[in-house]
Amino acid sequence: SLALDKTIGTIAPGFDADIIATDGNPLQDITAVRRVVFVMKGGTVYKNVAGARTPGTRTSSAEFSLR
Repeated sequence: SLALDKTIGTIAPGFDADIIATDGNPLQDITAVRRVVFVMKGGTVYKNVAGARTPGTRTSSAEFSLR
């Protein structure tokens, strides 16, 4: 055991969490993972400023901004 259960695995104050928010439910529509709205990593929010995507295109890191 790495004793990580005290810092990961839950979205709650005091826990570490990286979150990817998509426009849609990827469990119902896998293409929703291509429509990232924002990413939260290490407590910093990176918002997708590029907006909606054409299917089959990629998002570069330059299209995200700190919020």
